[in-house]
Amino acid sequence: MDKSFVSLYLMTKGKYFEPYQVNFVRKSLIDLEDDNRITISSINLRDPLIVLLLSIFLGGLGIDMFYIDEKKRGLRKLILGVVAFVIFLVAIALVNVNMNPYGGINSPGLRVLIGILMVVASITILIQMVFVIIDWFKCSELTKKKNYLMFTQALNACKKGGDK
Repeated sequence: MDKSFVSLYLMTKGKYFEPYQVNFVRKSLIDLEDDNRITISSINLRDPLIVLLLSIFLGGLGIDMFYIDEKKRGLRKLILGVVAFVIFLVAIALVNVNMNPYGGINSPGLRVLIGILMVVASITILIQMVFVIIDWFKCSELTKKKNYLMFTQALNACKKGGDK
């Protein structure tokens, strides 16, 4: 493989891999046949900075995990967020519907139910925020691991294609 291609690839896409993975990527690119340049160059690697920004701004909906193809984690975050939001809306609706003209709720049982719903919604939101904050610290590493996996899969596909 042309060394200029290897250098250019590592200059442009080296940030998408962990530092300990770059040597393997370099050696693999050097050993790769020239016919497979397009296959390797066309891998859609995910930028860890974009994933971090998605995690900060849309992490509560799991968009960051869906972006890097972590469907289970993304779905877990999405479901927790939706459940917390729905419980909170139900509690607010109960307060608004049952409010008397003097600003209170007549039924003591209803007050307890609204309190329980608010506590459950708060705990669900707290759990959600814990997952979001943990993902802020793990998303870069996770993204780079996914990128490395995509690179090795494409590399294996190139090697299998070259054996035929």
